[in-house]
Amino acid sequence: KNVEGSEVEFDVKFGPGPLGIEFQPENCDIGCRVLRLHELFGQEAEVQADARSLVRPGDCMKSVDGQQVRDISFADIVNILRGRCQSIRTVRFIRTVANKLMESPKKEIAPKKLLPGLEASVMVDRVLATREALRKAKAERRTRRQLRRALDQAQKMSEEASISLSSSQTSPSKSNEVTVHPHNDDALATITDTTQQLVEARAETQGALSEAKRCRLELEQSRHVAEKLGRELAKCKEKREMDLEACRRVALDETAALREAAERDLIQARQNFRDVADGWRLASDAVLAALRADHCRALNSAKETARLEAKQQFQTEFEVMKHDLQIAQAQCLQFSKDDTSERIKLRQERDAALEQLAKIQNERQRQMQRLKSDAARALADGRAVL
Repeated sequence: KNVEGSEVEFDVKFGPGPLGIEFQPENCDIGCRVLRLHELFGQEAEVQADARSLVRPGDCMKSVDGQQVRDISFADIVNILRGRCQSIRTVRFIRTVANKLMESPKKEIAPKKLLPGLEASVMVDRVLATREALRKAKAERRTRRQLRRALDQAQKMSEEASISLSSSQTSPSKSNEVTVHPHNDDALATITDTTQQLVEARAETQGALSEAKRCRLELEQSRHVAEKLGRELAKCKEKREMDLEACRRVALDETAALREAAERDLIQARQNFRDVADGWRLASDAVLAALRADHCRALNSAKETARLEAKQQFQTEFEVMKHDLQIAQAQCLQFSKDDTSERIKLRQERDAALEQLAKIQNERQRQMQRLKSDAARALADGRAVL
């Protein structure tokens, strides 16, 4: 249909891959309408180029591979399209046509110069209008053939009427009398009706011929317009391919530049990370060395303090024992003059004192060894902690 405000249905075959079309719900989350077309690059743009050139914003989706989708939810339609993204999809769209056909065959509609993005959609509308004009021309051609058959029938009837009229005029009649027979009246009435029908048929034939001529002119003009639209469509397609190639080259150049910049940034980031890691490693080594030195100094000071304390305690106890021994020796000397029993007793006490002194020395040696082992164990624990 090509009347202003009517709808036109057309099929678009999309290849595998993304469509590059943004859709929106047609009416309250029901149906699907084309909102805008996005740019595609690479092989996807080549696959969908011809199909995308037929679609424009505002087209409503009617079916996908024969499945009616105009009365289902927008989410289900999107799921159907995504589920068939790896195969060829035939989508039927509905478009509201806003242009009119030519009203006069004498006027030739020149193609308007539109923006590059709208040329393809307008050309599609004009091609659809041309198809409708060709269909009408075929219908009028059939009408013209029917009128020709009616004209042939009228000519045959007129020939038959003329033959009957000549036969009636040559029939014998009485002299000096005019006789009117009922058959002659019927023949005259038939001839009159046939003549009138012949005149009407000739008038209708002339009108049909003029209408056929007008349709022929309109068909020729539509053919010329279709040829012009085909040439413009070819030019538009060539221009679009050139623009796509230019955009592809620009995109490739920009991608290469971005890749080089990203590689440079990555190299710089790696170098910065290495510098930071080296700095942290040096700082950690310095801190660890300082901690190790402090721990060693603390261990040495603790060891020296423990040794001095043990030595001082041992000297104190040794002095006490020496004093006790001296007292015992003095007592032994004092009582040396005593009897033998007393001497023996004092000698035994001295021996006991000497044994006790030996035990104390042995105990002090064991304490020194224990302190040394504790200091060695503490040093090993400190090294393990470091």
